[in-house]
Amino acid sequence: MMGRLYSKKLWNNMMRRVFILAFCFVGTMALGQSYGPVPKVLSADANAVIRKWDETFEVLNPGKALHTYSVAITILNRHADKQAYLVIPYSKLNSVSDIRAAVYDKSGKKVRTLKRKEIDDYSNFSSISVLSDNRIKVADLQYHDYPYTVEYSYTITTTNMMFYPVWEPLDEEKVALEDSQFRVVVPKGNDFRYRGYNVEEPQVTPYEDKISYLWKIKTRKPISFEPLMNSPLEVLPAVVTAPTVFQVEGYTGDMSTWRGYGDFIRRLNEGRNDLPEDKKEEFRAIAAEHNTTEAKVRALYEHLQNNTRYVSIQLGLGGWQPFKTAFVDEQGYGDCKALSFYMQAMLDAAGIPSHYTLVK
Repeated sequence: MMGRLYSKKLWNNMMRRVFILAFCFVGTMALGQSYGPVPKVLSADANAVIRKWDETFEVLNPGKALHTYSVAITILNRHADKQAYLVIPYSKLNSVSDIRAAVYDKSGKKVRTLKRKEIDDYSNFSSISVLSDNRIKVADLQYHDYPYTVEYSYTITTTNMMFYPVWEPLDEEKVALEDSQFRVVVPKGNDFRYRGYNVEEPQVTPYEDKISYLWKIKTRKPISFEPLMNSPLEVLPAVVTAPTVFQVEGYTGDMSTWRGYGDFIRRLNEGRNDLPEDKKEEFRAIAAEHNTTEAKVRALYEHLQNNTRYVSIQLGLGGWQPFKTAFVDEQGYGDCKALSFYMQAMLDAAGIPSHYTLVK
């Protein structure tokens, strides 16, 4: 009889605690699950088999989320040794924690546990950037006595909520998959958008103040990439997710409509046109030497070309927010959006209407 005396509120509170406890356990579970021989249906024509690829993306609020990974991959031969590298990108807006990794031999015996000192940390500059806060953590888990299994887990705490993850456990040829799941947990009322490719619809489970969306896939044979083949999204499983309302670095945006996203970009640019009056007079004088709008624009653009240069600097919100125009004018450089915004300021000073535009 006692089981029937729980009030609905008490039951909901209990279930909420169980739900939270389950996610905490998934995010911090110890390594060491036993993995038996690879099923022959998966090992045929494969260089590696993903035994487990589990991801959980839990939205805490519009400005913060936890993204946990728990992965195990069996390396069948030397052609898949690159799968034994643990590679974790991070930045000012994405911090990494709880890194755990281990290596198991063909009998399932643990032969190595990753130590903190074995994790290298590098700058992760792209070839076009001269300054960036992107970094990368790397650990080499190769064993070379085949087959062997690498297992790892870690958590990314992100405040870059402009972007939700893409779940794509299979993205290489000759790699098979045994089991994978992707869970997105959002507060009730915090809608998000998703699109699945070659997967079933998610299992949706509501709780007291959260909603869980769960995708699962099992037993996917390896494929070989061919010239002129269809896009991988047409043949491989994937789920693309995206926010509606989000926050990043104190700015709030809404991607449910193009107007909402445009308003976000406009707010990023507010107050950043601070050209001094003498520079505005200079640009007016350049434009005044010409009779047509086209000639005025060409002359101002040539001034831009002759007095500035392109430099990619990606620091925090700087990936989307342009430098102030006075900075570009004084320093003589900027990235694509900074130079575009500076050009708009030049046109504005000359009385020529223009629109700051995003181009895909």
